Amino acid sequence: MLKQLLSLTVFLLISVQLATLIFAQEVVTANLSSKDVVVGIGNISVINFTINNPTNASLIFSASIFGDYPKVIVVENNFVVPGNSSAVKPITFNPKEDIGRFSLTLYLESSKNGKNLSMPINLWVQHPDKYIMKNFESAVKNNLVAGKITVKPHDKLKTDFVFDILDINGKVIKSTELSQEIEKEETIENSIDVSDLSTGKYSLKVSIKGTDLSRSSDFDIGLSRSIKQDRKVAEGILYDEIEILLYNYGNLAENGYKVYEEIPKGSFVTLLTSSSDVIKSEKSVKYEFTIDSIRPGEVASIKYRIEKWQNLLIYLVGIVVVIAVLISLLFLNTKPKIRKGFSKASKGQYSIVLEVKNNGLSEMKDVVVRDFLQPAVKIKSADFGGLSPNIRSSQIGTELLWKLGNLKRGEIRILSYSIENLSAESLKLSTATINYTTGRKNRGVVRSNELTLQ
Repeated sequence: MLKQLLSLTVFLLISVQLATLIFAQEVVTANLSSKDVVVGIGNISVINFTINNPTNASLIFSASIFGDYPKVIVVENNFVVPGNSSAVKPITFNPKEDIGRFSLTLYLESSKNGKNLSMPINLWVQHPDKYIMKNFESAVKNNLVAGKITVKPHDKLKTDFVFDILDINGKVIKSTELSQEIEKEETIENSIDVSDLSTGKYSLKVSIKGTDLSRSSDFDIGLSRSIKQDRKVAEGILYDEIEILLYNYGNLAENGYKVYEEIPKGSFVTLLTSSSDVIKSEKSVKYEFTIDSIRPGEVASIKYRIEKWQNLLIYLVGIVVVIAVLISLLFLNTKPKIRKGFSKASKGQYSIVLEVKNNGLSEMKDVVVRDFLQPAVKIKSADFGGLSPNIRSSQIGTELLWKLGNLKRGEIRILSYSIENLSAESLKLSTATINYTTGRKNRGVVRSNELTLQ
């Protein structure tokens, strides 16, 4: 039994090895002589690919190349590889237009047994001058000649461009340079100021340093007038400053060029540039500015200010007036007051009442109240309503004097006395007064209203 198992194991191992060899020999393979191809534009380069057919049957293959390069690559499309043999086929590269680095893929396909193979190819198409230049054009606008050209390098390169303006005799009269790193096809643009060139025919030439590549485009400069305005406003608290910039994009000098600025009437204007005329209307004021000369390529400036500080001053004056009124009202409301009134008891008999009130913000000290009566008035000395005054009589009348001492803030004192009008007519009484001091030792005097006894 053991001998039979050993024999079976040996048989299986030999069978597996034979099957492995058979299947390994039937794997179709392919390879390239080189997967990196370098060729100059307009030249030819050839590489080979080899197909190994280990099977017993002949295989028919179709070959094709796909990628981002134009069809200038020749490869045999249909061919037969006999069984148990190899075939070597060429791939011919003949680039004629485009340059640079490209990724390609070689596809090998056999429809008989479904064998499909693919291999990458790196193609680098070089140019002897390293670049291709095309589509160069130029145009003149606003005193500038602008050139535009399409450039493609065969690799990533730092490129120095030279733009020249040539006169009709081919002499370079202006030149400018531009450096840029480019890797793929790009459009390069540059411009040169021609405001100082006279009228005539010129050409714009672009070239790449270190190469023989160049392109040219003709252009004309004729007589042209072109003034462009740019308005700038700088706003501030006290004023707004307006600046008008005048650009001469033509090739003729502008003499006596006029600019008009219309400003609403009532605005406060400060001219930083002198005006040549002022035209007034009902709603606005128009200022005329005259620029003596603006040569080609020059910039002229006109400046003026619209003042705001006058309006601010008016507002400030208004605020000061309001504050003054408020202060005066506050002062009136905080001054001591004395009010003089009367009541009629009978014909010719009157009671006079003095109301004294401290409306101030502090205590009133040494308060003295004075009243004066004409000779035609007789005091009834027995009726003084509580606090009796000091009475001093003379030929011109009678003075009544009350010494109240100190009055606290808001305190009210009532004084009264009775009189008799000895005159048959109405009588006008004089004002009563309060004399006092404040905490700052300042003396104050307040007068009452006048009374007329009927």
